[in-house]
Amino acid sequence: MTPDDNVMEELPSQKIYNEFEERGKSCRSSRTGTECNPQVIGKVKGALEVWNSSAWGKDEKVASAIVRNYYYVCMMNGNNPSDNTPCQLFYYWLGEKVRGGKKPAQSFGVVMNSIYTALKEFPPMIKYKGKCKNLYPKISDALFEYRKTLFDYHYDCKDEQGRPRSKEPSSCQKCKGLLQAAKDAYDELEEWCRTGGEEYCTGFRANYKGGTTQYPKPEKLECTPEALPKPTRPEKCKKDVPSQEVYCQFDDADEHSCDANSGAAGVISTLKHKLEQYNISGSYENNIVGAYCKASKMEKGSGSNSDGCNFFYYWLENVMRTVNELDKKFGTYMEGIYEKLEQLRVDKRCTNLYERKNNISWKIFKQMKRLFDYQKDKSTILSGVGEGDPCPVQYQTYLKNVKCAYQTIQKKCTGGENSGREWCTQFGKWHANYKNETELKFGCVLNNPAQCTQEESSSESHESVVQPNSATYPVGTSTPTAPIISSAVAGVGLPTIVAFLLYKVSKITTIIITR
Repeated sequence: MTPDDNVMEELPSQKIYNEFEERGKSCRSSRTGTECNPQVIGKVKGALEVWNSSAWGKDEKVASAIVRNYYYVCMMNGNNPSDNTPCQLFYYWLGEKVRGGKKPAQSFGVVMNSIYTALKEFPPMIKYKGKCKNLYPKISDALFEYRKTLFDYHYDCKDEQGRPRSKEPSSCQKCKGLLQAAKDAYDELEEWCRTGGEEYCTGFRANYKGGTTQYPKPEKLECTPEALPKPTRPEKCKKDVPSQEVYCQFDDADEHSCDANSGAAGVISTLKHKLEQYNISGSYENNIVGAYCKASKMEKGSGSNSDGCNFFYYWLENVMRTVNELDKKFGTYMEGIYEKLEQLRVDKRCTNLYERKNNISWKIFKQMKRLFDYQKDKSTILSGVGEGDPCPVQYQTYLKNVKCAYQTIQKKCTGGENSGREWCTQFGKWHANYKNETELKFGCVLNNPAQCTQEESSSESHESVVQPNSATYPVGTSTPTAPIISSAVAGVGLPTIVAFLLYKVSKITTIIITR
């Protein structure tokens, strides 16, 4: 139901649900304190046994956990009787336990009623126990799940005014993973409660359709994915092809890659503010400045590395891919970054290859990067491969992605308003006869010729240059990973692997309701 907990910290509701689990473990039958009242535990255990003796009748752990947590939230609620949130959290925690333990044919609402009836056996000193009642006695388990999804979403993510509850990028990104489930839950409840008068429908309409606790309908949530810190690499990143070798050097760059009189420290500071303005998180300013200095020095060299400024331009994909809806902002953001980097004192300045007037979008940029990398890598990839031979198996995916990139740019640059753009001019330098060649030929034969759809040609997923037959070490980590779909540019390192992890979020399985 939630995004990958290994990537980001728990959201507030899950943290509290986990606390309920831990608190329940400390209540043992040997204790006779009020919070572990043996009479109440016995009543709750008896209620549970009626519904599922095999799951709930073997020991008192479940009953003890329910009793102690009920006591806890009732007493907590006493600190602020007008705030029923602790009781709501308990209700949804308990409901999840009931859903996981009751038999399929049993009524969720009836089981919950029997448990809450048993909890009334607490002595009168629990003065606020009346507040912690069964919120929706007649609700089904499917509708309960929708109610819980909406409750968790607003508790974790959005307040009554629709503002994010947390500005932390990791929390906000995790909430984006819950947004679709919240939308689906809202739509289901809205349809179900169109005419219904049950308590859960009354509560739904009060919360979302008016009343004193009105919440906005779950729609969009603005936040920036958190770019994780640059990973440490005990081993050097893989350098299977020339482009990857250069990108690996940029991955390792920092202010020490610049000369002492370059003014790197000051530029790092101003660039940091610019990246924050663009909602680019991850502290990339040091790495960017160092990579720029390295690129400048490469321009004085020879061979493939002498093209340092072009490599740097495309290496910036690593940073830019952390921004949401980038197509609308790409040109502006790139100009802003280069404007700050121009303050560095270096021998050879690197300039923004395609300024905004060239109208290069984020999607076009990514396809141009694939084609640029191919120009640097093709002699290595196709070395020793004869005409008509199978393309090297480890580069099959790489070449298919290049083929799709060619197809995309060829269509964009053949006639129309883009034909005069500088990126089309560059494309023509790489492929002089592109106007007459709709398909890129490698000389070798691909196992399964690429069928490029529009979605594939603008995909934001990237791949390792080498298509692995077994576990490999993608750039940016020394841990073996299973084969992943990637593009020619995953060798760039920094947040490439991060982007995969950050956006892998779980979805709530849609529950089909038979009315």
